Amino acid sequence: MLRRGGTTALAVALLAALLPAPAAADETVETTDGRRLLLRSDGIYEFLSRLDPAIVEQALATAKEWAQDQTLIAYCFRTAPERETLARAFAQDRADALARLQRAGATEQQRRQVATIIAENFRPTAGGDTKAMAAACTAKDVEKSVFVLGGSAARCSCVRPSTN
Repeated sequence: MLRRGGTTALAVALLAALLPAPAAADETVETTDGRRLLLRSDGIYEFLSRLDPAIVEQALATAKEWAQDQTLIAYCFRTAPERETLARAFAQDRADALARLQRAGATEQQRRQVATIIAENFRPTAGGDTKAMAAACTAKDVEKSVFVLGGSAARCSCVRPSTN
């Protein structure tokens, strides 16, 4: 028969055996749901990838398409007096998207990936083939799409229709 003090010691020993052993150095492990976890030697842990990789890939594809759409909008409205309003709206939309990613649990690296893909695909002063850009403005009816909040210009309701 065990004494009361022996039972407590046994319980503590069993609980200690169930706890993960402290890491001697930082170690990266993968959880059962596919997330990567950094186990630091000081006993603190940090999720390295809280968002599912498929969601991150979808976010990157959406960010790329959105940045390309914003490039076209910027080109189509390059001579409009409201072009500065469009630039501010773009900056605010970008900041809002990155904040939503952060609230969803994206890591700094994941947010940086999205910011980079936007920067690589947004050209406010689109160079290159201006004939192709002008044709795209007409083909996609960008000016009208902006005013009906449709198509690629869903967030640019800030521009007033021209009276021409």
